[in-house]
Amino acid sequence: MELLPPPQHASAADQQVLRIQAEQRMHSRLAGLTINQLATGNLVIYSTHEILPPAGFRDRWHWVGENHSRGQLSDAESEHLTNAVACLLFGDIHSEEHMQRAHDLAECVDTFLGSEGPPIILVSHSSFPERQDAFLEDSDAILHILSEAVAAGISDFILGEPCGVKLACEVLSRIMQQERLFSSWTEKLNLVRATYEYARNLEDAVNDIVWEYLRIRLNTNLPRIDPDIRPGPPQTVDGLTVGTRLGQGRLGRVCSLIDSGWHSGQVLRMVEKKPLTSYLGILPLKRQLSVLHLISSEAQNLPNLTKFHQVHHTETHLLYRMAYGGSTDLYKLLVLRETECNKPLHREHASSTLLQCVAALDQLRKISVAHRDVKLQSFGVYEIEEHRICIKLFDFESAVTARPGFLCPGSSYGTFPFLAPEVILESTHDPFKADVWSLGVVFLAVLCHLSIMKKVVGVSLKVKADQVGRLEAEKAMQKVTAYFGTCGQVKILLENHLRPELADLLDDAQALLAGMLTVPFSDRWKIDRAAKACNNDLFLAFKACNGELSVDMPDSSHATSVY
Repeated sequence: MELLPPPQHASAADQQVLRIQAEQRMHSRLAGLTINQLATGNLVIYSTHEILPPAGFRDRWHWVGENHSRGQLSDAESEHLTNAVACLLFGDIHSEEHMQRAHDLAECVDTFLGSEGPPIILVSHSSFPERQDAFLEDSDAILHILSEAVAAGISDFILGEPCGVKLACEVLSRIMQQERLFSSWTEKLNLVRATYEYARNLEDAVNDIVWEYLRIRLNTNLPRIDPDIRPGPPQTVDGLTVGTRLGQGRLGRVCSLIDSGWHSGQVLRMVEKKPLTSYLGILPLKRQLSVLHLISSEAQNLPNLTKFHQVHHTETHLLYRMAYGGSTDLYKLLVLRETECNKPLHREHASSTLLQCVAALDQLRKISVAHRDVKLQSFGVYEIEEHRICIKLFDFESAVTARPGFLCPGSSYGTFPFLAPEVILESTHDPFKADVWSLGVVFLAVLCHLSIMKKVVGVSLKVKADQVGRLEAEKAMQKVTAYFGTCGQVKILLENHLRPELADLLDDAQALLAGMLTVPFSDRWKIDRAAKACNNDLFLAFKACNGELSVDMPDSSHATSVY
């Protein structure tokens, strides 16, 4: 369809003719009408044509000019538009230049007034109305033009160039429709706001119930909120400066604590309260804190357990001050051994690791605590001097106090592949003996390879023991049970997969792991028997050179990596 040439390509005489025709046509369309017949409230009119409006409309009439193309809107225009029920925009939809002016105005109104701006109704107005019918038949062209106009911020359209009463009815109809839409949107928005406000009030109430009432009612040993510590991750705690991040756990991150520019020998574990703001969230805190306080009160007799100092309570976080557990953990140490550094683990390091891990678990047993999530990442490693390291057990989130012989119900505590088979396959299990199995799997990774369980048993290392992955976990544990239930399987495993540099440890490792990785937990060694064997019969060559099983943690300001 042939459209009018854009005005910028027409001669001055042609432009004058077009302007006069557009003006005459505008006067004809508005003849006999008043501004009040077009709207019941304030109405602002813009035109992309530079024409003189009828006398009754001049105080409401504006032209789209260069200032709008530069993104400018005068104060007077802003005031008129803010108080208007609608903005009528007369423009020639045949002309690219006129449509660009319309876009400029819509974008200006949106930029300056936003949601306070009125709906903009584009009213088609050209110098040659006889071409309207042919234009409206080209559905693709008009759809493209109107789509671009909507994207620019124009709310509605009046096509066909109606005149007189028909134009007034069209305008009134469009304004009423926009008012109904606005009323509907406002109602829905107010409903969303009310719902949000209700949810926020409910969240505040739940927060108060959990952290004020239940904190005391459940006797959690959590202190009240400290008003001197601001919400969010703190900068300082108890006179110590929060330093660099050392690690990231499931519930929060761990940062160093600095005292006068030096490492204080402590770390801060920051746990966000929001995921714990429920009865089931705060309930385990009583168990966790009782274990931590128990370990702290017996710290002098528990050299391989990470000491707990204090918990601080803020609006948003629980802050645990703990003793520094080491410059790395067993998992990271073994990753370095097998990937980046490709260095062998010294026989002295391996022997010391096994002995101190057994000692750590035995120390927990002496205070009637089962860890329930023993894994490589639970042991901090600290090098004191060449070929001499210190092992510290930490991460007591799942730990529980229990008497000997106590049976736990089946649970999702623990991490695959370190989980004991009975934790998944049986209705009850002994948490202390489950820890012994987990420690045995840790020892396999130290003595052989990180992925030894995947290699020999053929199970994925990403199995989850929660309810979602229960079936997969049961299938994996059935494979583990079948493999280790075979007589002499531990001996065969070590003979085939023990790292060459640790060949001297084969006999001692076989004797230790054969008792720790026994499938029926009733026949499995207790940790005190493993500790006794280590103290009296196993790794004698190492102990003759290195003395005690465990050592006190030195000043952490002189931390060094094992590699």
